[in-house]
Amino acid sequence: MYLTSMVEALQERKAQAVTLSTWYIYDKPRAIFQFCDPIAWGLVKGLDLSSQQVKGFAYGYGFSYVFRRKAALDVQYDDINMGEDYGFVTALQSRRGEGAVALLRDDFGICLHVQHGKNTSNSIPLREVGREEALNLDVMELAQCHGALQESTLRLACQ
Repeated sequence: MYLTSMVEALQERKAQAVTLSTWYIYDKPRAIFQFCDPIAWGLVKGLDLSSQQVKGFAYGYGFSYVFRRKAALDVQYDDINMGEDYGFVTALQSRRGEGAVALLRDDFGICLHVQHGKNTSNSIPLREVGREEALNLDVMELAQCHGALQESTLRLACQ
């Protein structure tokens, strides 16, 4: 589901890259699911997508990037420990225009970003996700194969 959705967005929007503008998180140390929407987060704070902070959150999480091979050959990732993904996206937009990178909302849970406590960056959750919504995320189809999801599904089932 994830790759199909991302590649379809890439093709339909004739973009060079696509990234999720919303996503779900499983916060493993706290055993909770959350939903991130950096654009809505910014609007609550009086900021829109033109704000560098909102842009950084909306475009800067490389875990969800899908891009064309040519884009990766034309724009190199910086050899740095933090922020290399946002640098890649902004360089791509600078060379090919703002529309070169499309944003895709994940309202169905095609991707789950696991916050395990040792991530190099944390997401900014907009809200907690309730039990029923969490159990109905698309990624839950993978629960029997993935340890963190197995654990979280068991916890949800026992609540």
